[in-house]
Amino acid sequence: MRGREVAVIVRVKLLSDLRKYLRGRPEPIVAELAPGAVVADLIRELGIDPGDEMIVGVNGQLGSPESQLSDGDEVMLMTPMSGG
Repeated sequence: MRGREVAVIVRVKLLSDLRKYLRGRPEPIVAELAPGAVVADLIRELGIDPGDEMIVGVNGQLGSPESQLSDGDEVMLMTPMSGG
């Protein structure tokens, strides 16, 4: 169908402190986003506080909130580890 934009469907794994945003959803979370979506859009869609410091992985590569998402991507979000 020409001219029809198809949704972007991604699988999401939340780790460390971000697991509180699972809110009873099964893992991995399957999220449907608009074409052209970036990780920041996904973070908003999941209800995650955008002020939370986090590490982003997209398909096993380091990403950022500005990383473009494609249909079938696997996204990992986690808070940085600390300790001493």
